[in-house]
Amino acid sequence: MRLKARPEDFRVVELFDPSFLGPSPVEGGPFAIYRVVKTKRTTLEVLARLAQEAQVEKRAIAYAGMKDRQGIAVQHFSIEGGRRVDLREPGLVVRYVGTAARPVSPAASRGNAFEIVARSLDREDLVRMRENLAQVRAIGLPNYFDDQRFGCLRHGQGFVARDLIEGRVEQGLRDLLAAPSPFDDPATGGFKASLRQAWGDFERCAKIARAREHFSLFRHLASNPRDFRGAFAFVAQRVRVLHLHAYQSFLWNRALGSYLRGLVPPEERVFLRSDAGPLLAPRRLPPPLRARLEGLPFPLPSHDSVVPDPAVRRALEESLAADGLTLDRLRIEGIPGFAFKAEERAAWLTPGHLRVRPAEPDDLARRGWKVTLRFELSRGSYATLLLKRLFAPLGERRGRPQEGPAIRVSGDLTRSVLPAAPQRPSKPHPAQTRVPRP
Repeated sequence: MRLKARPEDFRVVELFDPSFLGPSPVEGGPFAIYRVVKTKRTTLEVLARLAQEAQVEKRAIAYAGMKDRQGIAVQHFSIEGGRRVDLREPGLVVRYVGTAARPVSPAASRGNAFEIVARSLDREDLVRMRENLAQVRAIGLPNYFDDQRFGCLRHGQGFVARDLIEGRVEQGLRDLLAAPSPFDDPATGGFKASLRQAWGDFERCAKIARAREHFSLFRHLASNPRDFRGAFAFVAQRVRVLHLHAYQSFLWNRALGSYLRGLVPPEERVFLRSDAGPLLAPRRLPPPLRARLEGLPFPLPSHDSVVPDPAVRRALEESLAADGLTLDRLRIEGIPGFAFKAEERAAWLTPGHLRVRPAEPDDLARRGWKVTLRFELSRGSYATLLLKRLFAPLGERRGRPQEGPAIRVSGDLTRSVLPAAPQRPSKPHPAQTRVPRP
C-alpha cells in the first residue's frame, strides 16, 4: 500500500470548535485566530512564517496539534499581538477568522477529518478491505499510538528516556545527537559520524558543531566533561518532550496489548505492523465487551498514576516489567522536559463517518488499484493505524499470526525495528480486470 504519492492524496482538516472563539469571534480578544491551509510544509515551518509576517516572537504563536508535512492540511493558529496576517503563496494560505480570549490549544480541536487515497493495491488488498471495513464499522479498533510517535526508532536513536531512567545519561545524549539514521542525507550522516568519532573530546566536538548545531551544548561539555544531565538543557525542549512521549507511548501500547490478550481469544486476533512492534486488535467483540472498551480510560504510565482497575494496573505492570521497571521507577531526576505525567487516553477508537469509494485503476501505476477513504478521528488518534486495520490479513498462518501490510509513504517503505512476519508476494492485476466494490 502506498500513501501520499501526491499531496492531494492525503488531506486532513482540523475540526475546529467554533465555541472556542466565544460569542463574539470578530472583536474583543487579544489572540488573533487564523485558518491555515498548508501543502508540503511542517507545522513548525508555518509557525516560523507566521512569526515573520506578524513580526512577533515564535512563542506568541500557538496551535492545536502538529500536522504532517506530506499532504494538504487545514489547521488553526493563534497569534498574540503583532500585525494582521493575510497570506496567499505557494503551499500556504492564511485567512483571519476572528479573535479569542485565549490562545489556540488542543482544547480547540474536536479531532480531524481525513480524505486519503491508498494506492498500489491488488485484488487481495481489496477483498481484505471489504471484510475489515465491516468489522471496523461494527466494533472500532484499539487507540494505539502509531509510527509517527516513534521517530526515535526509525532514526536509530532508540528510547532515550529509557536510558535516562536506567542512569545511562551519556549514552542517551550520544544516541540523541549522533546515532546514524537510514534517512540521513550525506551531510547530516557525515556530521554525526564526526561527532561519534570525536566523542569524549568535547572541544573537538564543539569545533565540528560550530557550523551546524549543538555548539552551545558541546561548549558546556568542554567546560564540564561529565555533566551530561546539564547538557540536556541545551537540547530543544520540544525534542526532549518528544523523546519522553515516545517511550511513555511505547509502554502504553504494550500495556493495552497485554490487556487485550486477556480478553480476545487467539482466533479473533489480528496483528498490525508497527515500528515499535506488532499491535494486537480484535476482529469481533461481543457487545458488552465492546461497551466496556469504549468507555475505558487507559492511563499513560507514570510514577504518580492512579489505576483503580486491577486488570488495567496488571497490564501496565506487565508492560513495565518487560523492561525491568515499575511505576515507581518512572522518574528522571535533574533533566527538565523529562517528567512523566499521569494522563488518561481513551483505549478505544471509533472512526466517524467512515466511507470508502469504489476502487479504481491506479493512475500512477501500470497495474493495481486505488481507493479513496473518508473518515473522522478524535484528537490524538492516527489515520495510518486505521488504514493498517482496514488492510489487515483475514486469517492466521499455522503457528504464527500474520501482521498487516507495510505502508509506503512518498516512495519510502517504513522500516520496522522488529522482524516482520513474511508476507505472500502481491499479485498485481491489469486495470481492465473487474474491480470488486468495498
